[in-house]
Amino acid sequence: MAKTSKGYADNIEAVLDSVDGTSSFSVKDSGNVEVVHIDSDGNIEADGSLSIDGTGDSYIMGKVGIGMTSPDAKFTISDGTVLVSGSTGETFTSGA
Repeated sequence: MAKTSKGYADNIEAVLDSVDGTSSFSVKDSGNVEVVHIDSDGNIEADGSLSIDGTGDSYIMGKVGIGMTSPDAKFTISDGTVLVSGSTGETFTSGA
């Protein structure tokens, strides 16, 4: 249950008055520090860890970058290594 300025609520809905990214919704911690920011274009910025925990399929449309903000391929890792654990049956190749 979420605590609002007027008490507690089971569900909170925010309607943004524009569709061009100029309106936004923020979640702040008890110290008034923004921890989540969503603009009316659907862009989400968050501090902390990203965790997707569900029983259904999860997916991301577009490109994913680790250690970068503008990936060049569908999945790009900048200045890091990849560890694959288990038996995948696949052979990975480097684009470098």
